[in-house]
Amino acid sequence: MNLLELAERVEKAERSNEFLDAEIDLIVQPDWGGDAPLYTHSLDAAMQLVPEDTDDTAWFWTVGHDGDGPDPSEFKARLLGARAFSAQIETVSTGATPALALTAAALRARAAMEDAR
Repeated sequence: MNLLELAERVEKAERSNEFLDAEIDLIVQPDWGGDAPLYTHSLDAAMQLVPEDTDDTAWFWTVGHDGDGPDPSEFKARLLGARAFSAQIETVSTGATPALALTAAALRARAAMEDAR
């Protein structure tokens, strides 16, 4: 399973899910042997998935309701990687909870970064 497929599963989840957390952790921290962070349960844990700033990219994010789309009760997360020397990276995801939305958007951002390399 790749990052985009995992992001789609997170977006479709109706609630937090420890099995998804474990699958995410296997991909983003394959050498980690401890318990997986509860990415889909908590914004604090989901923030661990937002890519770190680098010399040429600074990351900004928002999460909230915007009333758009087929289900206005869903949360939307937006990540923006502002890049100094190349095109910026922007990802948008929706989810049933703020943590699910941010987790999915962060996974999409990581996938976009891999594609940009």
